[in-house]
Amino acid sequence: MATTLGSGQLLVYTVYTVTVIISGNLCTSRCQGESLNISDCGNSTSCQSECMEAFTRSVVNVTSVSIAQPCADALCLGVQLWHQNDGQLWSLRLPNAGLAGNPFPPGLSKCNSSLQDLELPSNFFSGPLPSDLCRRLPYLTELDLSHNQFSGPIPSSLKACLYLNSLSLQGNRFSGPIPSELASLPRLRLLNLSGNSLSGPIPSSFYSISSSSSSSSPSSSLESLASKFPASAFTGNPGLCGPPLPIMCTDYGQFPHSSILIIVIAFLLLICLLVLGFILDIHHRLVIGSKDASATASFPVELMFDSHLRLSWKSLQQATSGFSHANILGVGGSATVYKGQLPNDQMIAIKVLQKEDNTLLYSTDLQNQFLTELDVLGKLRHRNLVRILGYCFNMNNTMAIILDFMPMGSLEAFLHNNRALPEMQCSKTDWDARFQILRGIAEGLAYLHHEYDGTRCVIHGDLKPGNVLLDAEMEAHIADFGLARMVRATNTTSVPTPSRQRVLANGHWWSFGYTAPECAQQGVVSRKSDVFSFGVTMLKVLTGERPSSAKLEEGQTLADWVGEALARGSGAIDAVVASELKKGNYINYWKEEIGATLKLACTCTSYQPSARPDMHQVLALLQNLAPSESRQNPHLQIPSLLYNEDESRLLTSNSHQAI
Repeated sequence: MATTLGSGQLLVYTVYTVTVIISGNLCTSRCQGESLNISDCGNSTSCQSECMEAFTRSVVNVTSVSIAQPCADALCLGVQLWHQNDGQLWSLRLPNAGLAGNPFPPGLSKCNSSLQDLELPSNFFSGPLPSDLCRRLPYLTELDLSHNQFSGPIPSSLKACLYLNSLSLQGNRFSGPIPSELASLPRLRLLNLSGNSLSGPIPSSFYSISSSSSSSSPSSSLESLASKFPASAFTGNPGLCGPPLPIMCTDYGQFPHSSILIIVIAFLLLICLLVLGFILDIHHRLVIGSKDASATASFPVELMFDSHLRLSWKSLQQATSGFSHANILGVGGSATVYKGQLPNDQMIAIKVLQKEDNTLLYSTDLQNQFLTELDVLGKLRHRNLVRILGYCFNMNNTMAIILDFMPMGSLEAFLHNNRALPEMQCSKTDWDARFQILRGIAEGLAYLHHEYDGTRCVIHGDLKPGNVLLDAEMEAHIADFGLARMVRATNTTSVPTPSRQRVLANGHWWSFGYTAPECAQQGVVSRKSDVFSFGVTMLKVLTGERPSSAKLEEGQTLADWVGEALARGSGAIDAVVASELKKGNYINYWKEEIGATLKLACTCTSYQPSARPDMHQVLALLQNLAPSESRQNPHLQIPSLLYNEDESRLLTSNSHQAI
């Protein structure tokens, strides 16, 4: 039934029961007859209004759309927020709503930045599922299209929905075989394909061999095939056969009970042969390695840059005096870094990963994946990145990564005097030195994000002052780029020692205060999450305060603290600038430059990733703020960085153009 849209209505549906969850406090109320008015309780964005408008245009039985103000006495339902002011559509549930559409509603592609929960059961949608569904909605965790009229094959491209936890397609008209790729979804816990017209054998990837069965009888061999999903997930498909269903696939070329037992035995024999081959290979390596008069078995380092440098585990032991405690440069959650000196007096740093700290050292497949990615990282060449020289394993399942040595230590030590730096050539009170460090970090990140390869980028994933090292000239070099992400991705059994500097979120350990909200809340790492970490690093360099500073109120971030000072005007900036910087030329030259840099840092830490600039833009703005340029030319106008909170974008007073 069509309904006139008033000022308190956002969407009007002639449906039965509709629940729309938008993380900006959308609410529902019955206003006229059987029509359901969905009204805005505050802070919905034009982006999500466009999302809902596009959806309603692509389905049947939706009356009209209008942007409106809150209606009185509305009941807020299902509100789940990542942040109080976030208005992005997170969950869309329209069960038994009488909606129809063919093809699948294309308007949902407008919701691709946020939609995680899509439930449209018991409607009249028809036609095939689009093969690019996961590209349209990449962050889906729940997909319920049950009891509609969808037809055609189930697309194998659903394997690209990497975050999918629940897939409900029962009660439709899907036909053809079940794609074996569905079993590769890493997070899939609930699957229901019952009540369709699927045919053929259930893929073997949907069940695995159970080690609990020791019986050799043919009847028990079927029981040893432990299904990942119950038989009820596949019932109602007359053409399906094979475990976990009781119907044998004799018509599809599969074997009876005795043949299955033979296959299982053959599989176990194959595993035994592979293990034997691995043992023989290790023995062969030991025989070859015995030519090196070392008590410790070793493998040669596969070097990436210097073909004249050949190292073994023994030479690494000699370079570090047996990995002496006196040569430790730092200890992290999964590795210890040592200083080493080669016979030619070249200084190196050696990052040692222990077996008990890293699952990758237990698995050959994970080792191969890790080393493949390490080879890629080793080919990166930029003056603001710490070079990876090589790596090797020893027979005790310990891995060493050989890196360039940075004599000035980490930016963390430079800012907080964690250890003495006798070789330091410039004062830490010098604004030019700190600005040079920030610009070096920005140049390194811009290379990783935009310049390394035209088709792919490298995301750091754990940028912080402790992962920025300084050379003898106080030039910044980014360390652990990509390594933190790779080790974290393969570390599934061990957990680093908790501390107040690290927090556990979404199954991963993150550096407290430097991690972007979308990383801790959704596990989504992107170039914009690196920009957030760089923004916090800038704030620490300029204020001298850690993200856990006692100066911050409960629930207040370092960016909040600085942002409030910036809002109060130039006089309040002095309260947040590091005391070491408020000397010398601070009043004459530095204050304006530091204030503009603080504004840029706050923009980099915007809650919404889309509101943050990319690293090319950050680098361009930093170059405009360079202290040496402004000092050489007193008449140079420094851009006044403005943060427009309403439009969530960064502006410059010179161009007034959104970046």
